[in-house]
Amino acid sequence: MKRIGETKIGKLTPKPHLTYPLIRLPPEFAEIIGKKAQIFETEYDENRAFLIVVAEGVIKPDDVEKRISELEKQVRELKEAFSKIRPMEDDSFDLKNMRRPGFEPGARARQALVLPDYTTGARLL
Repeated sequence: MKRIGETKIGKLTPKPHLTYPLIRLPPEFAEIIGKKAQIFETEYDENRAFLIVVAEGVIKPDDVEKRISELEKQVRELKEAFSKIRPMEDDSFDLKNMRRPGFEPGARARQALVLPDYTTGARLL
């Protein structure tokens, strides 16, 4: 965290019955004018403090809950879809008996390439 200045908290009274505390930031932060910000209350050296987070888009807590709920629903649907998949009787998925590429009948044997004095010390590829 970096200290950027010091200011007196002023007040803004748009209506006689409504008063807002007003905090001014230094002019070099003018580019954040009009952007959304989240403000959090915290404590610093046993004093009341505020953290201001400026972002292009602010995620509201309701939106996060809604997104998590939607993801959980999709996971349930995927689990249901996978549970309905049953292998056919003659369908056997055995990795040991699967053909390896390059060893089909009629395929040529691959030749090893020898590189003289290759920098890694490897002689065969």
